[in-house]
Amino acid sequence: MAIFAPLRGQQAAVVDELGLHFIDMKTLKETLLIASEGIVALAYSPADSYLIACEKFNQSSPDHQNLQILDASNGKTLAKFQWRKTPKDAIKSIKFTKDERFCVRLVPQMYSKQPNSIEVYQNGDFSKPKSVINAHFQTRGPRKNEPA
Repeated sequence: MAIFAPLRGQQAAVVDELGLHFIDMKTLKETLLIASEGIVALAYSPADSYLIACEKFNQSSPDHQNLQILDASNGKTLAKFQWRKTPKDAIKSIKFTKDERFCVRLVPQMYSKQPNSIEVYQNGDFSKPKSVINAHFQTRGPRKNEPA
């Protein structure tokens, strides 16, 4: 899998069996390799500053944090989270404003009666959310006999 940084296109991220490769598109050379097995979903933030990467959730290692936000300039892991659903959905669960001043992350419910929450981060500080909002998202459509 390979993706290009969306704003300037000056970097590409490529995943293979060795890990995550960062490619400088000006020099056409690899600038960084992060040994990591199992990454199956990638996305850049709107201004190319961050790379979101997710591995499949491993039932045998349930505490493993398989969703991460990386600094696209140096590959440093800025945040790690646990994501139990599909990696494709994990990438969609993190959104940035165009200027990347704000980032929101959907935190799915862990138990059936627990609400989802939305974490709000500001200015690239992922150490602790600036705000947490409880939210109730519909998890399935209404059945035929239920009102919409």
